[in-house]
Amino acid sequence: ELDRPVLLALRRADGFAASSVLLDIRADRALVWNGLATCETPLRELAANWLGTYQYVWKSPPAWKGPLILGDTGPSVTYVVEAFAALDGLPAPPLEVFTPALEQRVRLFQASRGLSVDGVIGERTLQALNDSLGRQPSVLPQISAARRTIGGEACL
Repeated sequence: ELDRPVLLALRRADGFAASSVLLDIRADRALVWNGLATCETPLRELAANWLGTYQYVWKSPPAWKGPLILGDTGPSVTYVVEAFAALDGLPAPPLEVFTPALEQRVRLFQASRGLSVDGVIGERTLQALNDSLGRQPSVLPQISAARRTIGGEACL
C-alpha cells in the first residue's frame, strides 16, 4: 500500500537485533535486503523474527514537522507550491503560506489520485506528488533489480 521500502526491526538467529529492508511481498514470501544480500524468505519466518516495529522510507520536504494545513507557513509549504507549479508546468509563485487556493489545488490533486480528499498535505499526498513528478520513485523499479541479486548471505 505504501509503495515504499520498509525497514523492519528483526531478531537474528543469534538473538541479536537487526534490521532488514522489506521490498516486496508475494503470496507467502517476502523479498528482503539485509545490507549484505537480497533474498526471499517465507512470511511466516519473517513474522516470527519481527520485533513489531517498522519505518517506511521516504524523504520529507525541508523543515517538515507533519501534515500541512490552511494557514501553515515555511519551507515545507514553499516546497509543495513549487512541486504543484512543476506538475502544472507553471512558474512557481514566491509563496510560503498555505492559502485557500493551494488547499483547493491539493483537493483536486487528491481526487485525481484516488486519495482521501481533505485538502491536507500529509505523507500520502506528498508521496503521490513526488511520484507524479518522478521524484523519490516507488520501490517497484528496484524490486526487479533486487530479484536478480538474490542469494548469498542468510536474510535473517
